[in-house]
Amino acid sequence: MAKKKPCPEGAAESSRKQQRWKLTAAECSRLIPGLVPAARSGYALFYSSSTEDVKQRLKDIDSACPQREVMKQISADWRNLSEESREEWNQKSVLEHRARKDAVDRLYSEFSDSVQPAAAEDPGLLTLGDFVLTNEILWSGYSVKCFRCYHKTLHYNAMALKFQNLCDFRHEVKIMNKIAEHPGNVSQELFLQVMQTVPLAERPANCLIVENLPLLETWVREESPLTGDHLKALAVQLASGLQFLHSLGFWHADIRPKTIFWSHCQSLAKIGRYALARPSENQESEQPAPYTGPYRAPELWRQGSTTRVTGATESFAFGVTLVEASTAEIMFPNAIDVVNYSEHEQHPVLQALNETVRFVLLHFLRREPDVRMLLPEFLSPNSASLRDKLAVQ
Repeated sequence: MAKKKPCPEGAAESSRKQQRWKLTAAECSRLIPGLVPAARSGYALFYSSSTEDVKQRLKDIDSACPQREVMKQISADWRNLSEESREEWNQKSVLEHRARKDAVDRLYSEFSDSVQPAAAEDPGLLTLGDFVLTNEILWSGYSVKCFRCYHKTLHYNAMALKFQNLCDFRHEVKIMNKIAEHPGNVSQELFLQVMQTVPLAERPANCLIVENLPLLETWVREESPLTGDHLKALAVQLASGLQFLHSLGFWHADIRPKTIFWSHCQSLAKIGRYALARPSENQESEQPAPYTGPYRAPELWRQGSTTRVTGATESFAFGVTLVEASTAEIMFPNAIDVVNYSEHEQHPVLQALNETVRFVLLHFLRREPDVRMLLPEFLSPNSASLRDKLAVQ
């Protein structure tokens, strides 16, 4: 029987060092619960839902501490609720605790933000200004549903984004208004355009009418992955849009095929869905939504890390999005896959790419952020040849 060859001196130790940063499945399972927002009590849900309305009611009150007045009023409103009303909020709390458990399970096993729409929430045929809202759901997410609508005179299609709560709606409008304020055509060319905002007094409230474009994910899965000039066009437009958003002082923090809209015949990509967008100077700790897991840079997964969303983390999400757009495959189906990712190990989805395209995209998929290519560098004149490599068939 042949003797097993001894490892070269130092090779075993080197191998052990390379594996030390990786997490075991058990370590990963302990890490994940801290990434999911904590479930709230019935009162906490009531407080969150009532805050904006109470602020409006008390906006004319002269007080040295207006926030304290708001808190006192919400507390009084809670005490004045009937037992039945309080029980409704407590039941919502029970459902949120269950949803949190499901989110933790899903984050560990698979990443998804798809939800089954409830038939009871179908808006039916409603007129919203110049548009007629149908009950056809185009796509749905955690905090928003998208319905098909059409112009009642010109009959062209548009999309109605119906938000579950006022805070999410106002946040989306705030970001879109900030983008639209900028002079020039950049905002029109690179970002989903608002056709109409539904006044809060109308029903359904919290609704935006936007231009009709399919999700990038929908096109890639149902039609074909992007290659050649289409892939290059997506990369350049997406990078340009993100760079513009960053220049306005915001991180998107949720770049993925479900937040990019794509017209294949026009090779047109537009950014949308700003639920997680945050000011770049915001240094508060974040509790990411479970569905962002596959696009979160490895440094954002480190337990106890103070790392926040940066240009480098946006660059990683950009790279993963391009990989999935060009393969129609999920790059990181499980949490442990992205936690333990290394560009030095063969990845099955990356191996399916054209060798030249893989070379380009690996610039954005470095595990360590200090060696990862940033979007301004990718868009610089010096990187023209690198961008051209994406057009290789």
